[in-house]
Amino acid sequence: MKKMIYLAFSACLATAMFTSCDNSDEVVSLEGFSTASASYRLPDPTLLNDQEQKQVSDIRDEYYNNVPR
Repeated sequence: MKKMIYLAFSACLATAMFTSCDNSDEVVSLEGFSTASASYRLPDPTLLNDQEQKQVSDIRDEYYNNVPR
């Protein structure tokens, strides 16, 4: 019984070793790029028209009417 367990464990271990990737870091590093110094520009806000505002209001009302308090 122990031989079967050892054999199964060895087979699983060997399969895992032979099917694993060669390189553990497959993502290309971003050399010279720092997120701390990067600047992001947000798009300018746009006003909603009446139809879009009504859709937003309907969704908000539906949410607040169905949330248990």
